[in-house]
Amino acid sequence: MAKKQIVLIAVVVIIFAGIVTLGVVNMPQTAVNNQPAGNNQQGPPDTTGQNPSEVPDWQKSEAPVQSVPLTNNEVPETGIKIIITEKGITPASFEVKKGEEIMLVVASGDQWTHIFKFKDPQLVAVAVGVGPQETRAITFTAPTEKGEYAYYCDVPGHEARGEVGKMIVK
Repeated sequence: MAKKQIVLIAVVVIIFAGIVTLGVVNMPQTAVNNQPAGNNQQGPPDTTGQNPSEVPDWQKSEAPVQSVPLTNNEVPETGIKIIITEKGITPASFEVKKGEEIMLVVASGDQWTHIFKFKDPQLVAVAVGVGPQETRAITFTAPTEKGEYAYYCDVPGHEARGEVGKMIVK
């Protein structure tokens, strides 16, 4: 009888540990950093002493992070605007200087979800997912090597239908 009780206790402990682990893994960002899930912008000051004038994460090029959805009046004028539709990506190409800080403003111009990505492994962190009619932004540093860097929509089937382009680094 004692063996059955030990086995039962062990099973209960394992199940409890699994539930706790799943709860931590799936915990909303709010519980981790005091900000709403998916919100990479700095909010009002809190008890951690954050500076309200601090630049939002998506405007920092050191570690590219996409913004939360932006309204029309929040879209930065200085960004390179990329519009993705089922007919392709506009512009099909754009030029930047090597090592330059770049802000991309990516929008879905139709009723589809799109994921803007570069093919080059050094730009793997530059990825922006937009829902239908949504706009988001990301800031990154252009490669220091001159050349052409292909970009595309990573939603299955979208690249094949022509949602592609290239960034030309001069």
